[in-house]
Amino acid sequence: MAIWLANVSLSFRGEVAVANGWIQRARRLLANCPPEPEHALLACMEAHIILMTRNDPGATLQRIDEVLLLAKQFRLTDVEMLAYAIQGLALVTQGQVTEGMNCLDEAAAAVLAGEVQDFDAKGTTLCYMVEACTRIRDYGRAKQWCARVEEEFARMGVEPLFAFCRPNRAVLLMWLGLWQEAERELLQAKGDMEATLPPQVGESIARLAELRWRQGRWEEAEQLFKQVEREGIAQAIRAELALSLGQPGLAVNILERHLRKLPLTDRLERVTALDVLVRTRLARGETAQAQEAQAELDYIAQLMGTDPFKAAASAALGRVLAAQGHLTQARQHLEDAVDLFQGSGGVFEGARVQLALAEVLMLQGSHEEAAYEAMAALNAFKGLGAVHEAGRAEAVLGLVRRSATENSKAAASPSPSFDTGLTRREIEVLQLLAAGKSNQEIAAHLVLSVRTVERHISTIYEKLGATGKAARASATAYAIKQHLL
Repeated sequence: MAIWLANVSLSFRGEVAVANGWIQRARRLLANCPPEPEHALLACMEAHIILMTRNDPGATLQRIDEVLLLAKQFRLTDVEMLAYAIQGLALVTQGQVTEGMNCLDEAAAAVLAGEVQDFDAKGTTLCYMVEACTRIRDYGRAKQWCARVEEEFARMGVEPLFAFCRPNRAVLLMWLGLWQEAERELLQAKGDMEATLPPQVGESIARLAELRWRQGRWEEAEQLFKQVEREGIAQAIRAELALSLGQPGLAVNILERHLRKLPLTDRLERVTALDVLVRTRLARGETAQAQEAQAELDYIAQLMGTDPFKAAASAALGRVLAAQGHLTQARQHLEDAVDLFQGSGGVFEGARVQLALAEVLMLQGSHEEAAYEAMAALNAFKGLGAVHEAGRAEAVLGLVRRSATENSKAAASPSPSFDTGLTRREIEVLQLLAAGKSNQEIAAHLVLSVRTVERHISTIYEKLGATGKAARASATAYAIKQHLL
């Protein structure tokens, strides 16, 4: 009974201290007893609490070894399968995906086959399965299991129990671009949790805030985030919202603070934050720091091995390479990311990478291909109802078209040639520099990044022999002498 009270205190009330009190009471009651089935139950509940409250997969696995030994000794199939499910999620969290998912597949199959009798063991085992699928972004596996899980829970007649799984199912629906269905799942989960499991409502609110951010309903997203400011699951999406609102500094603070709390072994939680951190660092012009985050992201993606993780890593590398000016390599990685995202059903994510790809293609002068990618992204965003992202896609498409027009005009006019060896693009930059334009204004006029303009100016100074504080004035004087104005 003490073990059961610990479970109720944690799951239904979120009272970690009270749950610990009942665990300690159960341990003392069993202290002088020979090995009994209750010892297996106690160790299983301790493993569950460690994983859910401390997110410590190493300590969880140590307890599971004890559970499995006792469960097999006393032929406790319910406890054994639940232990396999907990073991699976702990292994997956550490990055041992194949081993972990094998445990979870077996445990879930045993539930559906009727080998597990206890209601709580059934529900918890199946929820662990869906949770693991969501964490490793194995949406194909999640899609298969979600249908079976929903059927089993409906047959069991335990809807509040299924509320645990609804946020994860909503994540799958969001990924597949089925946003209306995802919204229904989240609103129902939120209502169920508030009525029966108030401590567990945070994930539903955080996921609903994520959906509002994707939809472009940013004020509503901000209000929802205020309700779950301390929820770990909300931090990466809070940073996404800050970045969308033009607050990259705030986004970096949120992400760095969050990552400091996560051990390096908690790879699945870290990868979501790292994905956002790469783009946030690049938005601040911090290419070296972005590359560090991308390297860790790539390492985790290789461990996880699923296409969505590989796509995120490839997209991050493509963005970093683009910022460094390696456009050909950037294009290849961004194209790979688009293919992986689209192949795994990631509509929104794939469209965002298509916009980055369009910008790289434009810088390479491939305007027709750039327009195609930008238009495809625009259509995807419109179909989803992602208002702000659709606006961003329209802006990129406009830039591509203007760049194509200006290039056509430049190609039709004679190219001045000087003994300094300036290229056509460097002459264009020099003309604007000499006209008193700032680096930002030059970038906007030529449809380039500020960092690219800075590289052009550095090359111009080198070719003209202009150095020091007077370099800009020397370059301007040269432009006037050559009648470039």
